[in-house]
Amino acid sequence: MNLYYRKADEILPPELIEEIYKYFRGGCLYVSHRKRVSRIKRNLEIIGMRREGKTITEIAERFLITRRAVRYILQKAEGKSAAPRSKKPKTENPSSNKRS
Repeated sequence: MNLYYRKADEILPPELIEEIYKYFRGGCLYVSHRKRVSRIKRNLEIIGMRREGKTITEIAERFLITRRAVRYILQKAEGKSAAPRSKKPKTENPSSNKRS
């Protein structure tokens, strides 16, 4: 990640700095890029729609993303790994139990 630091008093108006001090008293403060913030908002809306009972397809069509992307977002929100689902365990083949 390419981070660079700027002094707040060199780029922000004094009123805004005073407002920030109400919540953060000093140190390094990271401000995300707008694209990341909008993606977080979108993902929260996706989670909310799913909780309201919307289907994966409805959500995907609403946000113009794939159903796979919707499932991935929901899995991450649930704290699960986004790894592909494992296949069903193989059942033992009855013909393999024959005596030689």
